[in-house]
Amino acid sequence: MSPAVNARGYLQAKMALSLLSGKPIERIYPLLMSPNEYIFDDRELRRLKITLPQEVASSATILHPKQSFYEANREFVIASIVVLGAALFLVLTLSVVLLTLRKRQLLSATRILTENTMN
Repeated sequence: MSPAVNARGYLQAKMALSLLSGKPIERIYPLLMSPNEYIFDDRELRRLKITLPQEVASSATILHPKQSFYEANREFVIASIVVLGAALFLVLTLSVVLLTLRKRQLLSATRILTENTMN
């Protein structure tokens, strides 16, 4: 149940208890400001292609709001980030290994050229 329904029920029960406890009805004042609230089902709003005015939407309770891409695909997004992170780590590690091997090859080739030119 929404808070507005609970608030309205509470106020109505309080008025009834006042009446039952002997308070004259003339001294029980009606509710001038209702604690009601607007409640909309976002699925129905989208189905009927209704856009709420901002002043209504800001104070309304929206049931079943449309999920963002992240909310709808949270597990997929997290798994993708983990896989891409692992792939990046693997690429960086392999790059370092290949550069180290290439450096060793160049040093070896340089040493051989130096020895051949000395002889």
